[in-house]
Amino acid sequence: MENETLNTSSTQSTKDLPKDKAFWANQVKSFKSSGLTRAAYCRRNNLNYYCLGYWAKQFLKKDVSPLIAVKLKSNDEVALPHNILLATLSFNNGSRLQIHQQKALEYIVDRFR
Repeated sequence: MENETLNTSSTQSTKDLPKDKAFWANQVKSFKSSGLTRAAYCRRNNLNYYCLGYWAKQFLKKDVSPLIAVKLKSNDEVALPHNILLATLSFNNGSRLQIHQQKALEYIVDRFR
């Protein structure tokens, strides 16, 4: 939540807002590159704070892939010491899972087949 207070009287009412997806795509792109808080950007551009937030989430959903490709080497390619990192799984929330054991890696790969 932003620390700035939002003056709702200076923003457009929902019925006055353009419903065009291209308009909102442009606004979201401009907002992200502006460096402003959402409240400040909306005040400056006379936009509804909640509508900009809604459209930002809509476009974010389409930009995020639920899976990340992982390339693995077969056992024939490399003789593995016990402490080598075999794979790292990165998740959308920023957490990572590092796998050091061949059995654990095989287990995870089998679950995705």
